[in-house]
Amino acid sequence: MRLSVKLCLKRLTPKKKIVLVDELPPYMEINLDRLLQNFNCDFKWFKEIFELFIEKYPLQIEIMRTAISENDSEQLSKSAHSFKSSASLFAVSGMVELAIELEVMGKEDNLQEAKSALSKLESFISGFIAKVKDILQNESSCIRV
Repeated sequence: MRLSVKLCLKRLTPKKKIVLVDELPPYMEINLDRLLQNFNCDFKWFKEIFELFIEKYPLQIEIMRTAISENDSEQLSKSAHSFKSSASLFAVSGMVELAIELEVMGKEDNLQEAKSALSKLESFISGFIAKVKDILQNESSCIRV
């Protein structure tokens, strides 16, 4: 059974006024409907998974960085694929797209642009984490649809 966005928002933000955030650049937009579905409107679960993501992503990035520096296309493809799966939970297309680029670079054994793509991904992750932390700390914020 699919829950409505309004119902999910009520569950996620009990007793809070919802204000839409307009500062997200287009490449960092979060699909709220999909995000809420991914976490079954369970804000506590979302926070737990987000904290786990923060804890685990540096190792995933380091594995990709090492694969690039060692010209290990297969490892880059595997680690980017794994990261893509984690990132897709948060319904942020730009982060997933960058992971897909890295995965494809690994599969095609074309690592020329991989270092640059990984740098973009790291910057993107930093911005994403900062935005979500800001949203979690600000009682009157919500992610833009």
